[in-house]
Amino acid sequence: MTALLDKPQTTDKRAFSIAEFSQRWGWGNNTTYNLINSGKLKSVKIGRRRIITAQQEADFAAALEGKV
Repeated sequence: MTALLDKPQTTDKRAFSIAEFSQRWGWGNNTTYNLINSGKLKSVKIGRRRIITAQQEADFAAALEGKV
């Protein structure tokens, strides 16, 4: 399997910052922003912060695996 399809470690957190999400998936922040801008990864904006919920991460992983 490629690194993109490897599932990130499990956690009890419900939401992740861009930096946390990027670190979990093993790529840079720009890649995460590019995925958000292309519509492949959903996120939520709260004030000036952008976060990715655990459900959005699960949906993204499922889409990568072709389950959506």
